[in-house]
Amino acid sequence: GTGANKEDYVEVVFSHEDSGSSVSKIRKLLLQNRRLTSMIQPFRIASGTGAPSDICMTWLRICTCNKEEAATVLKAKTAVIGKLSERNEAEALALLQDVVRRTLGKYKTTLEEDEKRLKDDGTLSANARVAIRLRMKEKAALQKCLLFKGLLKEERKAD
Repeated sequence: GTGANKEDYVEVVFSHEDSGSSVSKIRKLLLQNRRLTSMIQPFRIASGTGAPSDICMTWLRICTCNKEEAATVLKAKTAVIGKLSERNEAEALALLQDVVRRTLGKYKTTLEEDEKRLKDDGTLSANARVAIRLRMKEKAALQKCLLFKGLLKEERKAD
């Protein structure tokens, strides 16, 4: 079928060093209220689209909120936080790109190198092949994630 399987995602571990400002204490509390942490927080990225999960976007929005936006989050009774402002959405997406770039940088090989190895290396075991395919899937999803635009207003030119 054409519909992507809902379970088709890669899991990525995010972390964010907060500045230690007055708002960072509030952010920490807002994350804790949703059972999230700024350090070592795993999230799902859709394999097909590179779209981060709603909870991932919530985490990004909270990690970058200012005092006014924090007040909005505090009043919200939902686990998932939607777009707070254009400013916050832009900051959240910048943080997403930063985290994704750092994650991609941890891989020792590129997607192209993995593809070549699968094609050319006849000595690979079945397990090694599975591991390389999984790594390729992760990298492809992360590369798509770099292009994710969230809920930003896009200036689209007519085709």
